[in-house]
Amino acid sequence: MRIQLDRRGRAVVPVIVLLLMLTLIFLSVNNWRRTQQADEQLLLVSGTVEARYTRIASQLGGRITELPVEEGMDVMQGQLIVRTDPLDLPMQLEQASRAIETAQANLDLLREGPTREELAAALHRAEAAQSAYENIQQGSRAEDIAAAEAAVAQAQTRLNDARDELGRLELLYESAVVEERKVVAARAQVSQLEDALASAKTRVELLRNGPREEEIEQARQQAEAARSDYERLKRGAREQEITAAESSIAGLYAGRDALQVRLDETSVNSPADGEIINLPVNIGDMLQPGQTVAELLLPDSIYIQTFIPEDRLAWISLGSQLEYFTDGVSGSELATVSFISPEAEFTPRNLQTTQKRVEQVYRVKLQPAAGSVLRPGLICDVRIPAPEDGDGSDG
Repeated sequence: MRIQLDRRGRAVVPVIVLLLMLTLIFLSVNNWRRTQQADEQLLLVSGTVEARYTRIASQLGGRITELPVEEGMDVMQGQLIVRTDPLDLPMQLEQASRAIETAQANLDLLREGPTREELAAALHRAEAAQSAYENIQQGSRAEDIAAAEAAVAQAQTRLNDARDELGRLELLYESAVVEERKVVAARAQVSQLEDALASAKTRVELLRNGPREEEIEQARQQAEAARSDYERLKRGAREQEITAAESSIAGLYAGRDALQVRLDETSVNSPADGEIINLPVNIGDMLQPGQTVAELLLPDSIYIQTFIPEDRLAWISLGSQLEYFTDGVSGSELATVSFISPEAEFTPRNLQTTQKRVEQVYRVKLQPAAGSVLRPGLICDVRIPAPEDGDGSDG
Protein backbone atom coordinates (compact mmCIF):
# COMPACT_ATOMS: atom_id res chain seq x y z
CA MET A 1 0.00 0.00 0.00
CA ARG A 2 2.84 2.37 0.94
CA ILE A 3 4.57 1.50 -2.27
CA GLN A 4 1.53 2.60 -4.28
CA LEU A 5 1.38 5.97 -2.46
CA ASP A 6 5.03 6.67 -3.09
CA ARG A 7 4.52 5.94 -6.75
CA ARG A 8 1.52 8.28 -6.88
CA GLY A 9 3.49 11.03 -5.07
CA ARG A 10 6.33 10.74 -7.50
CA ALA A 11 3.82 11.04 -10.33
CA VAL A 12 2.25 14.27 -8.93
CA VAL A 13 5.52 16.20 -8.52
CA PRO A 14 6.23 16.64 -12.24
CA VAL A 15 2.69 17.88 -12.75
CA ILE A 16 3.10 20.51 -10.04
CA VAL A 17 6.43 21.63 -11.45
CA LEU A 18 4.91 21.86 -14.92
CA LEU A 19 2.04 23.97 -13.59
CA LEU A 20 4.47 26.31 -11.85
CA MET A 21 6.51 26.72 -15.03
CA LEU A 22 3.41 27.42 -17.09
CA THR A 23 2.31 30.01 -14.52
CA LEU A 24 5.68 31.76 -14.65
CA ILE A 25 5.65 31.75 -18.44
CA PHE A 26 2.13 33.22 -18.47
CA LEU A 27 3.08 35.99 -16.04
CA SER A 28 6.24 36.81 -17.98
CA VAL A 29 4.37 36.99 -21.28
CA ASN A 30 1.64 39.11 -19.73
CA ASN A 31 4.18 41.49 -18.20
CA TRP A 32 6.02 41.68 -21.53
CA ARG A 33 2.77 42.53 -23.33
CA ARG A 34 1.99 45.25 -20.81
CA THR A 35 5.50 46.62 -21.19
CA GLN A 36 5.13 46.63 -24.96
CA GLN A 37 1.81 48.45 -24.69
CA ALA A 38 3.34 51.04 -22.37
CA ASP A 39 6.27 51.51 -24.73
CA GLU A 40 3.87 51.96 -27.60
CA GLN A 41 1.94 54.57 -25.63
CA LEU A 42 5.09 56.41 -24.47
CA LEU A 43 5.76 59.38 -26.80
CA LEU A 44 8.89 61.52 -27.15
CA VAL A 45 8.52 64.72 -29.17
CA SER A 46 11.28 67.06 -30.23
CA GLY A 47 11.36 70.61 -28.99
CA THR A 48 13.55 73.66 -29.50
CA VAL A 49 14.84 76.02 -26.83
CA GLU A 50 13.83 79.60 -27.51
CA ALA A 51 13.85 82.89 -25.59
CA ARG A 52 12.54 86.44 -25.58
CA TYR A 53 14.86 89.28 -26.60
CA THR A 54 14.68 93.04 -26.11
CA ARG A 55 15.98 95.41 -28.77
CA ILE A 56 17.76 98.42 -27.26
CA ALA A 57 17.73 101.49 -29.53
CA SER A 58 19.05 105.04 -29.47
CA GLN A 59 16.27 107.63 -29.44
CA LEU A 60 18.38 110.69 -30.29
CA GLY A 61 21.19 109.45 -32.49
CA GLY A 62 24.70 110.90 -32.69
CA ARG A 63 28.32 109.75 -32.58
CA ILE A 64 29.15 107.04 -30.02
CA THR A 65 31.68 108.25 -27.42
CA GLU A 66 31.31 105.49 -24.80
CA LEU A 67 30.64 101.75 -25.16
CA PRO A 68 31.34 100.08 -21.78
CA VAL A 69 29.74 96.67 -22.56
CA GLU A 70 30.62 93.62 -24.66
CA GLU A 71 28.72 90.70 -26.13
CA GLY A 72 28.06 88.01 -23.54
CA MET A 73 28.20 90.47 -20.65
CA ASP A 74 25.50 90.39 -17.98
CA VAL A 75 24.02 93.83 -17.33
CA MET A 76 21.61 95.25 -14.78
CA GLN A 77 18.60 97.46 -15.31
CA GLY A 78 19.72 101.08 -15.78
CA GLN A 79 23.32 100.17 -16.64
CA LEU A 80 24.91 102.28 -19.39
CA ILE A 81 25.06 100.57 -22.79
CA VAL A 82 26.00 103.43 -25.13
CA ARG A 83 26.63 107.17 -24.75
CA THR A 84 26.61 109.58 -27.69
CA ASP A 85 28.17 113.03 -28.08
CA PRO A 86 25.84 115.64 -26.47
CA LEU A 87 27.31 118.45 -28.62
CA ASP A 88 26.12 121.81 -27.20
CA LEU A 89 23.20 120.44 -25.16
CA PRO A 90 24.94 121.04 -21.78
CA MET A 91 25.58 124.68 -22.72
CA GLN A 92 21.96 125.15 -23.85
CA LEU A 93 20.77 123.62 -20.60
CA GLU A 94 22.93 126.00 -18.57
CA GLN A 95 21.65 129.00 -20.55
CA ALA A 96 18.06 127.89 -19.98
CA SER A 97 18.69 127.62 -16.23
CA ARG A 98 20.15 131.14 -16.13
CA ALA A 99 17.16 132.49 -18.06
CA ILE A 100 14.84 130.91 -15.48
CA GLU A 101 16.79 132.52 -12.63
CA THR A 102 16.57 135.96 -14.27
CA ALA A 103 12.85 135.60 -14.99
CA GLN A 104 12.20 134.43 -11.43
CA ALA A 105 14.07 137.43 -10.03
CA ASN A 106 11.99 139.80 -12.18
CA LEU A 107 8.80 138.08 -11.04
CA ASP A 108 9.83 138.50 -7.41
CA LEU A 109 10.36 142.21 -8.04
CA LEU A 110 6.92 142.48 -9.61
CA ARG A 111 5.35 140.86 -6.58
CA GLU A 112 7.27 143.00 -4.09
CA GLY A 113 6.69 146.30 -5.91
CA PRO A 114 9.21 149.18 -6.50
CA THR A 115 11.46 150.70 -3.82
CA ARG A 116 11.54 154.44 -3.02
CA GLU A 117 14.83 154.80 -4.85
CA GLU A 118 13.39 153.18 -7.98
CA LEU A 119 10.36 155.50 -7.89
CA ALA A 120 12.57 158.59 -7.44
CA ALA A 121 14.81 157.58 -10.34
CA ALA A 122 11.80 156.91 -12.59
CA LEU A 123 10.30 160.31 -11.71
CA HIS A 124 13.60 162.06 -12.48
CA ARG A 125 13.78 160.35 -15.90
CA ALA A 126 10.19 161.35 -16.68
CA GLU A 127 10.78 165.01 -15.73
CA ALA A 128 14.02 165.20 -17.72
CA ALA A 129 12.38 163.72 -20.81
CA GLN A 130 9.45 166.13 -20.50
CA SER A 131 11.80 169.11 -20.15
CA ALA A 132 13.76 168.05 -23.23
CA TYR A 133 10.53 167.74 -25.19
CA GLU A 134 9.36 171.22 -24.16
CA ASN A 135 12.72 172.77 -25.01
CA ILE A 136 12.81 171.24 -28.48
CA GLN A 137 9.27 172.45 -29.08
CA GLN A 138 10.27 176.05 -28.32
CA GLY A 139 13.04 175.98 -30.89
CA SER A 140 16.57 177.35 -30.58
CA ARG A 141 17.17 180.29 -28.30
CA ALA A 142 19.48 183.18 -29.23
CA GLU A 143 21.83 182.43 -26.33
CA ASP A 144 22.14 178.80 -27.50
CA ILE A 145 23.11 179.98 -30.97
CA ALA A 146 25.61 182.48 -29.54
CA ALA A 147 27.19 179.80 -27.36
CA ALA A 148 27.48 177.46 -30.34
CA GLU A 149 29.13 180.20 -32.44
CA ALA A 150 31.58 180.90 -29.63
CA ALA A 151 32.42 177.19 -29.54
CA VAL A 152 33.16 177.32 -33.28
CA ALA A 153 35.52 180.28 -32.82
CA GLN A 154 37.30 178.53 -29.95
CA ALA A 155 37.67 175.33 -32.01
CA GLN A 156 39.07 177.34 -34.92
CA THR A 157 41.66 179.02 -32.67
CA ARG A 158 42.80 175.70 -31.21
CA LEU A 159 43.09 174.23 -34.69
CA ASN A 160 45.18 177.17 -35.94
CA ASP A 161 47.55 176.83 -32.99
CA ALA A 162 47.90 173.09 -33.59
CA ARG A 163 48.68 173.63 -37.27
CA ASP A 164 51.38 176.18 -36.41
CA GLU A 165 52.93 173.75 -33.92
CA LEU A 166 52.87 170.97 -36.52
CA GLY A 167 54.68 173.18 -39.05
CA ARG A 168 57.37 174.03 -36.50
CA LEU A 169 57.93 170.38 -35.59
CA GLU A 170 58.16 169.31 -39.23
CA LEU A 171 60.98 171.86 -39.79
CA LEU A 172 62.81 170.63 -36.73
CA TYR A 173 62.38 167.02 -37.84
CA GLU A 174 63.92 167.83 -41.22
CA SER A 175 66.87 169.26 -39.34
CA ALA A 176 67.03 166.11 -37.19
CA VAL A 177 66.37 168.10 -34.06
CA VAL A 178 63.18 166.28 -32.92
CA GLU A 179 62.04 162.67 -33.15
CA GLU A 180 59.51 161.48 -35.71
CA ARG A 181 57.02 160.38 -33.02
CA LYS A 182 56.48 164.02 -31.99
CA VAL A 183 55.56 164.93 -35.55
CA VAL A 184 53.15 161.98 -35.74
CA ALA A 185 51.47 163.04 -32.47
CA ALA A 186 51.10 166.61 -33.71
CA ARG A 187 49.44 165.44 -36.92
CA ALA A 188 46.96 163.33 -34.93
CA GLN A 189 46.13 166.37 -32.76
CA VAL A 190 45.42 168.47 -35.84
CA SER A 191 43.10 165.76 -37.23
CA GLN A 192 41.11 165.60 -33.99
CA LEU A 193 40.71 169.39 -33.83
CA GLU A 194 39.51 169.45 -37.44
CA ASP A 195 36.77 166.96 -36.53
CA ALA A 196 35.80 169.02 -33.47
CA LEU A 197 35.53 172.19 -35.57
CA ALA A 198 33.30 170.42 -38.09
CA SER A 199 30.98 169.20 -35.30
CA ALA A 200 30.76 172.70 -33.80
CA LYS A 201 29.84 174.19 -37.17
CA THR A 202 27.16 171.50 -37.68
CA ARG A 203 25.60 172.35 -34.30
CA VAL A 204 25.44 176.04 -35.19
CA GLU A 205 23.72 175.19 -38.45
CA LEU A 206 21.15 172.98 -36.66
CA LEU A 207 20.41 175.66 -34.07
CA ARG A 208 19.91 178.30 -36.74
CA ASN A 209 17.54 176.04 -38.74
CA GLY A 210 15.59 174.87 -35.67
CA PRO A 211 14.52 171.28 -34.75
CA ARG A 212 13.06 168.97 -37.38
CA GLU A 213 9.61 167.44 -37.03
CA GLU A 214 10.97 163.92 -36.54
CA GLU A 215 13.20 165.16 -33.71
CA ILE A 216 10.21 166.74 -31.99
CA GLU A 217 8.17 163.52 -32.41
CA GLN A 218 11.00 161.41 -31.03
CA ALA A 219 11.30 163.68 -27.98
CA ARG A 220 7.55 163.45 -27.40
CA GLN A 221 7.59 159.63 -27.52
CA GLN A 222 10.52 159.49 -25.11
CA ALA A 223 8.70 161.77 -22.67
CA GLU A 224 5.53 159.65 -22.82
CA ALA A 225 7.47 156.40 -22.34
CA ALA A 226 9.30 157.78 -19.31
CA ARG A 227 6.03 159.01 -17.79
CA SER A 228 4.37 155.62 -18.47
CA ASP A 229 7.23 153.77 -16.75
CA TYR A 230 6.92 156.00 -13.72
CA GLU A 231 3.15 155.54 -13.48
CA ARG A 232 3.50 151.76 -13.83
CA LEU A 233 6.02 151.61 -11.01
CA LYS A 234 3.90 153.92 -8.88
CA ARG A 235 0.75 151.79 -9.08
CA GLY A 236 2.65 148.48 -8.79
CA ALA A 237 2.37 145.35 -10.92
CA ARG A 238 -1.12 144.39 -11.96
CA GLU A 239 -2.40 140.85 -11.58
CA GLN A 240 -2.30 140.19 -15.32
CA GLU A 241 1.34 141.28 -15.47
CA ILE A 242 2.25 138.84 -12.71
CA THR A 243 0.26 136.11 -14.46
CA ALA A 244 2.07 136.81 -17.73
CA ALA A 245 5.43 136.64 -15.96
CA GLU A 246 4.47 133.34 -14.31
CA SER A 247 3.39 131.94 -17.68
CA SER A 248 6.69 133.00 -19.20
CA ILE A 249 8.60 131.21 -16.44
CA ALA A 250 6.51 128.07 -16.98
CA GLY A 251 7.48 128.14 -20.65
CA LEU A 252 11.14 128.49 -19.72
CA TYR A 253 10.87 125.49 -17.39
CA ALA A 254 9.25 123.44 -20.17
CA GLY A 255 12.04 124.34 -22.55
CA ARG A 256 14.68 123.40 -20.00
CA ASP A 257 12.95 120.07 -19.29
CA ALA A 258 12.90 119.30 -23.02
CA LEU A 259 16.63 119.98 -23.20
CA GLN A 260 17.21 117.73 -20.18
CA VAL A 261 15.27 114.92 -21.87
CA ARG A 262 17.42 115.27 -25.00
CA LEU A 263 20.57 115.22 -22.89
CA ASP A 264 19.36 112.13 -21.03
CA GLU A 265 18.69 110.42 -24.37
CA THR A 266 22.40 110.63 -25.21
CA SER A 267 22.82 107.86 -22.60
CA VAL A 268 21.24 104.56 -23.68
CA ASN A 269 20.69 102.35 -20.61
CA SER A 270 19.58 98.75 -20.21
CA PRO A 271 15.79 98.51 -19.67
CA ALA A 272 16.12 95.31 -17.61
CA ASP A 273 18.53 92.75 -16.22
CA GLY A 274 19.84 90.40 -18.88
CA GLU A 275 22.69 89.30 -21.13
CA ILE A 276 24.04 91.22 -24.12
CA ILE A 277 23.82 88.75 -27.01
CA ASN A 278 24.34 91.15 -29.92
CA LEU A 279 26.29 94.41 -30.05
CA PRO A 280 26.33 95.67 -33.65
CA VAL A 281 28.00 99.06 -32.95
CA ASN A 282 31.46 100.42 -32.09
CA ILE A 283 32.90 103.59 -30.58
CA GLY A 284 32.92 106.34 -33.21
CA ASP A 285 29.91 105.02 -35.12
CA MET A 286 27.28 107.58 -36.12
CA LEU A 287 23.89 106.41 -34.89
CA GLN A 288 20.58 107.30 -36.49
CA PRO A 289 17.50 107.92 -34.30
CA GLY A 290 15.87 104.58 -33.53
CA GLN A 291 18.92 102.52 -34.55
CA THR A 292 19.50 99.29 -32.60
CA VAL A 293 22.61 99.38 -30.41
CA ALA A 294 22.23 96.03 -28.60
CA GLU A 295 19.99 92.99 -28.13
CA LEU A 296 19.28 91.78 -24.61
CA LEU A 297 18.39 88.23 -23.57
CA LEU A 298 15.91 88.59 -20.71
CA PRO A 299 16.42 86.48 -17.59
CA ASP A 300 14.01 83.59 -17.01
CA SER A 301 12.67 84.06 -20.55
CA ILE A 302 14.01 80.78 -21.93
CA TYR A 303 11.33 78.25 -22.83
CA ILE A 304 10.95 74.99 -24.75
CA GLN A 305 8.61 75.00 -27.73
CA THR A 306 7.25 71.69 -28.98
CA PHE A 307 4.25 70.28 -30.86
CA ILE A 308 2.00 67.61 -29.32
CA PRO A 309 -0.40 65.38 -31.29
CA GLU A 310 -4.09 65.86 -30.70
CA ASP A 311 -4.56 62.35 -29.26
CA ARG A 312 -2.11 63.20 -26.43
CA LEU A 313 -3.37 66.73 -25.78
CA ALA A 314 -6.04 65.60 -23.32
CA TRP A 315 -3.35 64.15 -21.03
CA ILE A 316 -1.69 67.51 -20.27
CA SER A 317 -2.92 70.90 -19.10
CA LEU A 318 -1.53 74.26 -18.04
CA GLY A 319 0.69 73.67 -15.04
CA SER A 320 1.51 70.07 -15.95
CA GLN A 321 5.13 69.06 -15.50
CA LEU A 322 6.78 67.10 -18.29
CA GLU A 323 10.17 65.45 -18.50
CA TYR A 324 12.65 66.61 -21.12
CA PHE A 325 16.06 65.34 -22.16
CA THR A 326 18.91 67.37 -23.62
CA ASP A 327 22.02 66.17 -25.43
CA GLY A 328 25.09 66.55 -23.26
CA VAL A 329 23.09 66.62 -20.02
CA SER A 330 22.73 63.40 -18.05
CA GLY A 331 19.28 62.49 -16.84
CA SER A 332 16.04 64.34 -17.35
CA GLU A 333 14.68 67.63 -16.05
CA LEU A 334 11.15 68.88 -15.45
CA ALA A 335 9.46 71.78 -17.22
CA THR A 336 6.03 73.30 -16.60
CA VAL A 337 3.43 73.69 -19.35
CA SER A 338 2.87 77.47 -19.63
CA PHE A 339 1.00 77.70 -22.96
CA ILE A 340 -1.15 75.45 -25.14
CA SER A 341 -2.19 76.76 -28.54
CA PRO A 342 -5.98 76.87 -29.01
CA GLU A 343 -5.63 75.94 -32.68
CA ALA A 344 -4.11 72.94 -34.46
CA GLU A 345 -1.33 73.29 -37.01
CA PHE A 346 -0.02 71.48 -40.08
CA THR A 347 -3.43 70.07 -41.12
CA PRO A 348 -6.31 71.19 -43.37
CA ARG A 349 -9.18 73.03 -41.77
CA ASN A 350 -11.78 70.44 -42.88
CA LEU A 351 -10.83 67.00 -41.54
CA GLN A 352 -12.54 63.90 -42.94
CA THR A 353 -10.96 60.85 -41.31
CA THR A 354 -9.87 59.67 -37.89
CA GLN A 355 -6.29 59.34 -39.11
CA LYS A 356 -6.29 62.97 -40.18
CA ARG A 357 -7.40 64.00 -36.71
CA VAL A 358 -4.49 62.06 -35.24
CA GLU A 359 -2.11 64.03 -37.47
CA GLN A 360 -3.10 67.32 -35.85
CA VAL A 361 -0.51 68.90 -33.57
CA TYR A 362 -0.75 71.76 -31.09
CA ARG A 363 2.02 74.18 -30.19
CA VAL A 364 3.00 73.97 -26.52
CA LYS A 365 5.45 76.02 -24.45
CA LEU A 366 7.27 74.60 -21.44
CA GLN A 367 8.94 76.74 -18.78
CA PRO A 368 12.08 75.10 -17.34
CA ALA A 369 12.98 75.48 -13.68
CA ALA A 370 15.00 78.49 -12.52
CA GLY A 371 18.73 78.05 -13.00
CA SER A 372 18.34 75.84 -16.05
CA VAL A 373 21.41 75.45 -18.26
CA LEU A 374 19.34 75.57 -21.45
CA ARG A 375 20.46 77.98 -24.16
CA PRO A 376 18.48 79.20 -27.18
CA GLY A 377 18.84 76.90 -30.16
CA LEU A 378 19.27 73.63 -28.27
CA ILE A 379 17.15 70.61 -29.20
CA CYS A 380 15.24 68.73 -26.48
CA ASP A 381 13.19 65.54 -26.34
CA VAL A 382 9.98 65.96 -24.33
CA ARG A 383 8.25 62.91 -22.83
CA ILE A 384 4.48 62.94 -23.23
CA PRO A 385 2.87 60.75 -20.53
CA ALA A 386 0.92 57.57 -21.30
CA PRO A 387 -2.65 57.22 -19.98
CA GLU A 388 -1.61 55.14 -16.98
CA ASP A 389 0.95 57.82 -16.05
CA GLY A 390 -1.82 60.34 -15.39
CA ASP A 391 -1.94 63.84 -16.86
CA GLY A 392 1.53 64.74 -15.66
CA SER A 393 0.31 67.48 -13.34
CA ASP A 394 1.81 65.80 -10.31
CA GLY A 395 5.25 65.80 -11.83
